[in-house]
Amino acid sequence: MSKPPTGQSPSRPTFFRRSSLNPSSPHGDLFGSLVGSYEESILSGRMSTLPSKPLIFTAQIGVLASQDYKDCPPKLRCPKHVQLEFPAVFYDYETQDDPILPYVGNLDLESAFRGSRRFARMPGGMRIPLRGQVQVMIKNPNKTVVKVFLVPYDFMDMPAGTKTFLRQKYYSTGLGVGPISSNPNSGGTLRYAIHLQFCSPAPGFVYLYRSIRVVFANRVPDGKESLRVVLEG
Repeated sequence: MSKPPTGQSPSRPTFFRRSSLNPSSPHGDLFGSLVGSYEESILSGRMSTLPSKPLIFTAQIGVLASQDYKDCPPKLRCPKHVQLEFPAVFYDYETQDDPILPYVGNLDLESAFRGSRRFARMPGGMRIPLRGQVQVMIKNPNKTVVKVFLVPYDFMDMPAGTKTFLRQKYYSTGLGVGPISSNPNSGGTLRYAIHLQFCSPAPGFVYLYRSIRVVFANRVPDGKESLRVVLEG
């Protein structure tokens, strides 16, 4: 097999988009069709105001295979967690009435995994079981846990050569405990969000790859606050 010329990186495989929940749903825009809204702006990072000075947060990324996934390779059932630091900022948005300004951060997996033998097969990618749960824990600079994202997934039928995404959003709706919903249009203030990208370079191989975008409140969650969860993908 010939090596690439000096100074050039190996070419990346080409992937085709695959929806993980609804094959017919349009998702060309990374974070939906809420063009011009506060939510769309903060999710995409295209805010009209200047960001704050970045703070360095810590993320622990793990994955756990589903108990009913009997054919899962032993090494993928509960692989060692990955820890990385990432910068996050908040935006002082004048027309946003909510006093809790969320932080926005981007976890660069390509940089974090570079040079590690564990991730050498798929640069910038972490192999995961075909069915399971991605776990992302966010800690502030004082090492206090401010959010734990638990995102279930099922890629048992994901074709090779395709890519997809999963997005989980949390809306504050007041007091109490809110239900999980698949309807993103039922109101509430965005409090947390996570956007994960996946690819399948070969049959039976799925990777969490490229980057993870997170939105999270700048304080520990209030136990009395009702959070409605919306799943998209």
